[in-house]
Amino acid sequence: MELEKYMDALGSTAPAPGGGSASAVSAMLGLSLLEKAVRLTMNKKQFVDHMETYEKALSQWEEAKQVLKEVMADDERAFEAVIAVYRLKPTEEEKDAHLEKMDEALEFAGMVPLRGGKVMVQSLEIAQTVSTILNPWVISDLISGMEMVFNGVKTILLNTAINVDGMRRGEKRETLRREMNATYDAAKIAHQKLANTVYPESMFSELQ
Repeated sequence: MELEKYMDALGSTAPAPGGGSASAVSAMLGLSLLEKAVRLTMNKKQFVDHMETYEKALSQWEEAKQVLKEVMADDERAFEAVIAVYRLKPTEEEKDAHLEKMDEALEFAGMVPLRGGKVMVQSLEIAQTVSTILNPWVISDLISGMEMVFNGVKTILLNTAINVDGMRRGEKRETLRREMNATYDAAKIAHQKLANTVYPESMFSELQ
């Protein structure tokens, strides 16, 4: 979908795309900025010794973007599945089965954004491998990209949280909640390590 059409759909009354999809888009834009920072460094002779590290990071970020595109599509399908179950009118005899279907739909709707959050965390960790070997002139691209990816983690996990809270199966709910919290904790650690590396060395240090 073209960006203009996507923004129109996002701002409309249509149920999808929604927050999970928008979070993935934000993170992909951030990843593109990280890629730009690396590519603008690769063409400088003084950084030629790091070419293998750059190429590995670019390849991994490209894979991450493909996963996030899948997350966008799955997020829409997951939401539609939840709505479909909500619209059912179960009889008294069907209530238990209906609750089971709802838990299954909510579980999937929670797992999809969680997958996106995890790949965003991995992308931040990859950024650490190049953070100290970049052209100083691209530092604003690096910082902008990492902040967009980090904020993508925070906002996409909100979609996991709201679906997890609706589940009735305690064990499944708590497992997803633990994964969600662990993912966010990992994101904070990765972001802080990056911030400690790049902010003090830049003109943006007061923004840290």
